[in-house]
Amino acid sequence: VVVENVERNMAEFHLSPKEAAHRAMEEVTGPVIAIVLVLSAVFVPVAFLGGMTGQLYKQFAITIAISVAISGLVALTLSPALAALLLKPGEHGDQRTDLMYRFFFGPFNRGFDRLTHGYAKGVHFFTKRVLLGLTVFAVMLAATYGLFQKVPSSFVPDEDQGYVFGVGILPDGASLDRTEAVATRMTDIFRANSAVGSVVAVNGYSLLDSQQKTTDTTLFVSFKDYEERKDPKESAPNVIQEVMGQFAHIGEAIALVFNPPSIPGLGTTGGFEFWIQSRGSGDIKQLAQVTKDFVAKASQRPELRGLTMTLNAASQQLYVSLDREQARTLGVPVGNVFGTLQALFGSLYVSQFNLYSQVWQVIVQAAPEYRSRP
Repeated sequence: VVVENVERNMAEFHLSPKEAAHRAMEEVTGPVIAIVLVLSAVFVPVAFLGGMTGQLYKQFAITIAISVAISGLVALTLSPALAALLLKPGEHGDQRTDLMYRFFFGPFNRGFDRLTHGYAKGVHFFTKRVLLGLTVFAVMLAATYGLFQKVPSSFVPDEDQGYVFGVGILPDGASLDRTEAVATRMTDIFRANSAVGSVVAVNGYSLLDSQQKTTDTTLFVSFKDYEERKDPKESAPNVIQEVMGQFAHIGEAIALVFNPPSIPGLGTTGGFEFWIQSRGSGDIKQLAQVTKDFVAKASQRPELRGLTMTLNAASQQLYVSLDREQARTLGVPVGNVFGTLQALFGSLYVSQFNLYSQVWQVIVQAAPEYRSRP
C-alpha cells in the first residue's frame, strides 16, 4: 500500500521520490495504524480462549497478530524509506523502451486494467438488475454448499508428522518382565517396517493416562525422512494400519498405535479425549459399566474409530487391615508399619549421596522373591 501510494503521487503530482514518500505517509499512516489495531484487537483475545476452541485457534491467532504487527511496523518505517531510495523520477516515460516493460509489465498492466474495467462494468450491471444479482448469488451459495458436502471432513485431520506412538496394555497384575517381552515384540514389528527409522520403548509408563504402571509400555517410533519414504505405503496412516493388523496377533496384551495430535495441547495422541465423571453415589464398577456401554455405543458411529477406555474396575488389589491397638501395645508407630509395607511391596526413598560428580538416590525395595508372595 505504501509503495503503491508513493508511486501514484510521483505519477500524478510529478513529485520527487522523497516528497512523494512524505505525502504518501501523510495519507496512509492513520489507516495502517488503524488496521493493525483492529486486527490485533480481534485476534489477540482469541489466543487466550480456553477449552477446545482455544487449542484450535491459538496458533492461528498468535501468527496473525504477530505478522500484522510486523507488517505495520515495516509499512511505517522501511517501506517509505526504501521507496524514496529505490524509486526513480521519470521512470514512467523511460520504461516504454525497457524490454521487461514491453514484454511483461506492459501486457500485465493492460490486462489488469481490462480486468478492473470489466469488474466495474459488472458491478454497474448488477446494481441496475438487483433480482438477477440475488439469483446469481443464490446459485453460488448452493454450489458452495454442494462442494462442502463432497470434501472429506473430520474433527482434526491427522497429519504425517514423522513419528507415531505405540502403546501396550497388559492385564492388571502383570509383572514388568511380561511387559518388557510385549514391548520387544512390538519393537520388532515396528523395525520390520521399511518406513521406521528408530524405536524407543519406555516400559512401566502409560501414555494414555500419564501414569507409571508395570502393566503398560509406551513406544516412541520415529520414521525415516520424508525424502526416503516415497512409497505411499510408507506414510503414517498406512504404517499405522499395517502395524495394527500385526499387533492383533499379540494375545498377551492390547497393542495400539496412535498418531500424535495435529495441534499441540489437544491431547497426548491424535483424535480427542472424553472424560466421564460420576457425580452420584455409585461405585467404581457402576462407573466402569457406564463407560463401557458408552464406548460400545460410540463405536457404532461411522465417524469414530479406535475408541479405547483406560478405566478398569477389575484390577487386583490387596487390602491390609492394621490392628492399631495391637501396634500401640507393642510400641510400634503406625507410620513405621506403613513405611515398612511401602518398602516391601513398592519402594521407599531413603536419602541421596554424591559420587563421580553425580547425585545418587538410595531407594529401599524388597527382593523380587519376597515381593511376589505377600
